[in-house]
Amino acid sequence: MITITLQVPSMHCSHCTQKIQTFVSEVQGVQDIHFDLDSKSLTVSFVPPATKEAIIEAIEDCGFEAR
Repeated sequence: MITITLQVPSMHCSHCTQKIQTFVSEVQGVQDIHFDLDSKSLTVSFVPPATKEAIIEAIEDCGFEAR
């Protein structure tokens, strides 16, 4: 399993996390998502075929920037 942490600077509230969770959960292979609103980051654990790029794309598709 691969685990990455991404910064999402515009993520402020639980509504933001719910929206991101909906999109990221659709990426095949995503196993777990943990949000930290204080640091505006999320940690995602996944297995192939999911990739870091696919997860970032899912976050961007719902209107947020991830790095």
